[in-house]
Amino acid sequence: MGKMASGFRVKKILAVVFLLSLTGMASLFAFDIDFIPPTLGGSHPARSEIQRELNRIFAEEKARYNELVEGIDPNPQKLIGAFATSSVFSSTGASLRTFQGYNTFAFTLGAMAGFQFPVSINYMFRDMEYIGDKLFSDMNTNSDLRIGMNPQMINAQLGINTSGFLLKGLCVGLKGGYMSLPPLNLDELQMSFQTWSIGGMINYQLFPQIRMPGGIIVWRGINLGTGFIYQNTSFTMDVPIIPDGGVSSDLVNIGDTGATLDLGDPKINFRFGVNTYTVPLEVVTSVRLLGFANFSFGTGADFGFGSASMSGSVRSEINLKNLPDGLRQTQPGRMSVSIGGSNSPALVNPKIMASFAFSAGPAIILDIPFTYYFLNEGYNIGVTFGIAL
Repeated sequence: MGKMASGFRVKKILAVVFLLSLTGMASLFAFDIDFIPPTLGGSHPARSEIQRELNRIFAEEKARYNELVEGIDPNPQKLIGAFATSSVFSSTGASLRTFQGYNTFAFTLGAMAGFQFPVSINYMFRDMEYIGDKLFSDMNTNSDLRIGMNPQMINAQLGINTSGFLLKGLCVGLKGGYMSLPPLNLDELQMSFQTWSIGGMINYQLFPQIRMPGGIIVWRGINLGTGFIYQNTSFTMDVPIIPDGGVSSDLVNIGDTGATLDLGDPKINFRFGVNTYTVPLEVVTSVRLLGFANFSFGTGADFGFGSASMSGSVRSEINLKNLPDGLRQTQPGRMSVSIGGSNSPALVNPKIMASFAFSAGPAIILDIPFTYYFLNEGYNIGVTFGIAL
């Protein structure tokens, strides 16, 4: 056995290889990692001892990594639910809340991003270098973490005032959005992202506008709004575990036997899909000052329906190559791990809203809406441009 250990330094070599190749993966998906060593056959006099040593080292590495992440739930319901809820938060892009009370029609273009994360995550803004470590630590401590986001980068909304032909003070609108990034296919990363939404909006002016002489101050009254918005988001990502160039050959050469350890091409395969339906209820008022500065304030709730699903996996064969005479591999080894599940968004999401905008006549030069979901640790922020006549 002593001769085998000196000439076939399995423990030292495998420990280094696993450390280099799996550490980056462990913080994402490394709970219940499955390490199966290659199976050896042949007439080599030390074959049984070598196989036992391989089995022992693989078992040690599996136990070490599983202990590192033993607290993480492989079906993280809070995480998945947060991605679904953040989709609800981002559904109101190209907002018209600052400019309700328009006379004829309004058309806006804008972007909106929704976020959900716990209050304790304020460390994100204190030390950006250690965000990943802190998130991993919290996931391991709490088994799950309520954190998610959803960007809606291109949205449009067309609103029409029906006072002249249907009901005084009633505005109806159609909104939609779409963004599809071209598939990114690099040696180190394959990724795709697509999102789209469509919906209808209704707004009723409960109290009419009041304009001060000269238009220095315009109060746009109190408006009630609701609607129905469907949103779909899909995201895929495949990332190699081993960096470009692989592991240095002098690390995988097993002693002076000439045998090498081949980890294959392990990748993290990540898939995420979100389908949500949002019914917003809002009460909003807004003010224009000096003809160009606009402010809005409001409250309400977003009712969320639908689901989000997530799956992540790693699959790779492990092979021994260039084995010495008398040894052969009868079965490859295996490395695998998986994570996944599905969940729904939070049903009721109370909110308070505000915005600040610049306008010039009918032109909406810049509108920045912001929403705080005070019971569900959520936020959205956006940017809007357009025209309101």
